[in-house]
Amino acid sequence: MNRDFVSPWKTLLVLLSVGLIIGLGIAFELDGVKIGNFEFLFPTVEDLSEPKRKVNMDRLLQDYHEIDIRGKAIPPEDSLPLAEPVDTIVEEVEDEPEEYIPPPRDLQWNSDRPHPLNRFYTSLRRGEQKKKVFRVLHYGDSQIEGDRITSRFREELQRKFGGRGPGLQSFTPLVTNYSIRVETSANWKRYPGFGKKDTSITHNEYGPLISLSRYKRTDSLTTATATIGPSKSGYGSIRSYDKIKIYFGKLNTPVGLSVALEDSIFYRDTLGPQTPSPYTLKVPKPLKPITLTFDGESPDWYGFSAESYSGIIVDNIPLRGASGTFFSNIPERHFTGHFNRDEVRLIVLQFGGNVVPYIDSEERAKKYGKQIERQIAVFQSRFPRADFIFIGPSDMATKVRTRMETFPYLIHVRDALKEAAFNRGIAFWDIFEVMGGENAMTAWVENDPPLAAPDYVHFTVKGASVVAQWFSEALEKDFETWKKSQEDKAVKKSEEEESVQNAEKETLETQD
Repeated sequence: MNRDFVSPWKTLLVLLSVGLIIGLGIAFELDGVKIGNFEFLFPTVEDLSEPKRKVNMDRLLQDYHEIDIRGKAIPPEDSLPLAEPVDTIVEEVEDEPEEYIPPPRDLQWNSDRPHPLNRFYTSLRRGEQKKKVFRVLHYGDSQIEGDRITSRFREELQRKFGGRGPGLQSFTPLVTNYSIRVETSANWKRYPGFGKKDTSITHNEYGPLISLSRYKRTDSLTTATATIGPSKSGYGSIRSYDKIKIYFGKLNTPVGLSVALEDSIFYRDTLGPQTPSPYTLKVPKPLKPITLTFDGESPDWYGFSAESYSGIIVDNIPLRGASGTFFSNIPERHFTGHFNRDEVRLIVLQFGGNVVPYIDSEERAKKYGKQIERQIAVFQSRFPRADFIFIGPSDMATKVRTRMETFPYLIHVRDALKEAAFNRGIAFWDIFEVMGGENAMTAWVENDPPLAAPDYVHFTVKGASVVAQWFSEALEKDFETWKKSQEDKAVKKSEEEESVQNAEKETLETQD
C-alpha cells in the first residue's frame, strides 16, 4: 500500500475548511489571524472588488506635449506613448462622463489679499529682466533632485523672457544633474546643513544650497579638480551661458586656481582671504567643458552658478529628506549674503512629502502647517522684493492590506500647507489635485511609460516633465489674466479721468 497517497476526500475537506475560514473572516470583517511570526489576512469585500477610483491617464495627459532642445513642441506622433489605448482605459472606468473636465491646475491664493505675484509680474511686463538678472529659487525635497521639474520650468521661463544657464550647482551633487555635467576628483566631500550634520563642521554657514563641499589633500592627491560642462540631455537654454560664479567662505590661506580647456590652461589666479565671493569667471565660446584645478587648503565651497549676464536664472536647490522647517536656523546674514537680494524675484517652495508618512492625526498635520507658515515668514523678511509660490505634496501611496492607497493624512497635510500659504498671502499650487487626486499615484506608476517610480513617491523624468508643463502653463495663464486686469484698470482709470475732465469743462462752460 502507498502510504504517500492522500485521499481526495481529505483534500476536499481541507479546501472546504480553508474556504469556510475565509468566508467567516469576510462575513465578520475580521482582519486576520497571527500565527507565530506570520500574519494571515482575510480578504475583505473591498479587497476583492475593483478600486473605488481610477484615474483616466489617457484623458489626464491629453494636452501634454514633449519639447525638444529648442523648446519646441514635439508632434504627438513622434512622442513616446503616455498611456494605454483609450478602449482599455475606458473599460476600467465606470460612468465616465462624455465631456472630460481635467483637474483644476490654476494657482490659488487668498482672494481677500492683493495678488501674490504682483511684483514679479510687474517687473516682467516692464521687461526689467532684459537688462539684468532675475533669480528664481526653487527649493524642494528629493522630488526635484537632478533638476527634475525645475529643468522644464526653467526652459519655459527662459524661452519666453530670456536668460541662459542652469544656475546654482553643487560641486558634490547627490545625483547626476539633468542639465549640467559636473565631474570632480575623488578627494571631494559633501556636508549638508540640515538633518544629521558632520561634527567636523563647527559653524552654521552652509551657503545658498544649504550644503558645502571641501576637498582633502592627500599624498596621492595634492590638488582638487572639478570639470564643468554642458549636458547633452538638457534643454536648449541651459546649453549656453556666459560666466561661472564660484561661491566660497572660510578661505583663510591662498588657494591657487587654474582653468583649462581641453588640457590647455588659459587662466590662472590666486584666491586669497580678501577675494570677494562669488568669484566670476568668463567662459570661452563656443561652450565646452572646462576644468578648474584648486591648489591649497580647502575653504568651504558653497557651489557655483552657470548663468548669463541678464534674463531669468532658475536655481534648482534639492534638499533630500528635508521637511522645510529649518530655514529659520540659518543665520540671516549668511543665507542672504550670497544673493543680490534685488535679483531674487520669485521663490518656489516645494515641501511636505517627507512628513506625510509620519503624520498620524489631523492635529499633527495642522502643527506642521504652522511650522511651514513660520518658515514662509522668514523667507519673506529676508527677501522683501520676492514673490512666492508654495507647491504642496504630490500624491503618495502606501500599502493598505492588498493594495496601494494614498497615505491616510496626506490630504490634511495638503490642506494645512495651503492654509499656511493663504495666511502669508502667497500663491499655492495643488500638485496633488493636478495629478488626479486621491489614489492617483498608482495610475502614474502603472502608466506606460511610467510617470512615477516604484516607490510610489517620486516622479520619473518624464513624469516630472508633465508636472512642470502644467505648472508653467498655470503661471503663464495667471500672468496673462493679470495683464488683462491691469489693462482693464488702466482703461477704467483713463475713463474716470476723462469723465472728471469733461465734468470740469462743463462746469467752466456753465459759469461762462
